Amino acid sequence: MKPLRAGLTLLCLAALGLATPSGSAFANTAANTQIVNSAKLTYAGGSAAATVVVSVALVPSTPNVNITYGNAAYTGPNTPAIATSVTITATANGPASYTVTPAVGATSNVAAASPASVNAPTPSVTVGASVTTGTSGTTFVTVPAGIASGSGSAVNGIGTSSTIIFTVNGTSYTRQVTGTADNGNGTFTINWATPIPAADVPQAGVLVAEQKSVPVNVLPGSVLAPGTNITVMVSATVSTPGAGDKTVTTATPNTWTTPSPNVSLVKYVRNVTTGVAGTGAYSATINTKTSSYYTAGVTGKPGDVLEYLIVASNTGSTDLNSSAISDLVPTAYVNLVSAPGPYGGNEVFYIDPSNTGVSISAAALGANQASWVPANNPNLVVNVGTGASNTAAGAIPAQKSVSIAYQVTIK
Repeated sequence: MKPLRAGLTLLCLAALGLATPSGSAFANTAANTQIVNSAKLTYAGGSAAATVVVSVALVPSTPNVNITYGNAAYTGPNTPAIATSVTITATANGPASYTVTPAVGATSNVAAASPASVNAPTPSVTVGASVTTGTSGTTFVTVPAGIASGSGSAVNGIGTSSTIIFTVNGTSYTRQVTGTADNGNGTFTINWATPIPAADVPQAGVLVAEQKSVPVNVLPGSVLAPGTNITVMVSATVSTPGAGDKTVTTATPNTWTTPSPNVSLVKYVRNVTTGVAGTGAYSATINTKTSSYYTAGVTGKPGDVLEYLIVASNTGSTDLNSSAISDLVPTAYVNLVSAPGPYGGNEVFYIDPSNTGVSISAAALGANQASWVPANNPNLVVNVGTGASNTAAGAIPAQKSVSIAYQVTIK
């Protein structure tokens, strides 16, 4: 290197054409911006130059988040799903990855055995952002090129068809990007179709935030009581590395209308001892024996055995949950045939929704699927339907029926 001479001058140039506003450089400069500093030494007889490049880092920031809700008509368990979305608007100075974690909140009219649920099929998304520099216009903004090269390229994650939001003079503008152009000087223009007012053309240092939505499906579970709406509140937590989480909850619950129940409950009787015929005949097979039962007209005398048959049918389109058949046996006039019962020693014969018959012992409350407590009102209770047990009532599926039978002796 030649020795320095008197009269030598030293020039230091910031060669990017980037106007950096006052205040925080990170807050007002886009991530991935290449800050090029060139120093030049001039002296008598020649010159020397040196350059250093600094890339602006991403400053993570908690995004702005919104969540939608919807309405539907319930047609069956977990059907239909309501398609909602979580909308993420960047507040960082560059592209960042965000993850959505949805959760079910408060619900109403949902069966505990089949609860509501929620899922995000694609929970992670990258949302772009940049910061204006140089001259913008009513249908474009100018931003640092960053690592983008060539017109049509995405700039800091923002490309053709991106939705962008920026705020000028207190007014927020939402635009869809129609394309990008490489200006060849370390900057790009991001273009849109609908002009903004000339008075609101962005100056340098304005955040240009991309906005993206993450689909979230909400499933209703199973209705508890048909005819009453199902409601499901949903929350979503959005996280991004290096910044705090953001949790939002639906302003109004997702709602499903449910059809009114269509139920048929018919009680029949037959005289086992004398076979007296009545009216409203119905044929049924109880404990392998097929007999005719009647809704009216059956007579009996003291000592005769009567067999009662109760048929519960769900003729609607949704399940009947928490189903139990109860009866008040008139113990002043009849005795329940028990110890032993008429059905293999048991007191009740039960036909489930799959049309399978089984005998059940009627005992104390909670001891068996059927309970017999003479002093209670009702005194005979049988938990019925799919999933029925000694401690839980079951569900009668749509278009299915269940039946119970028991016998008494006339005093």
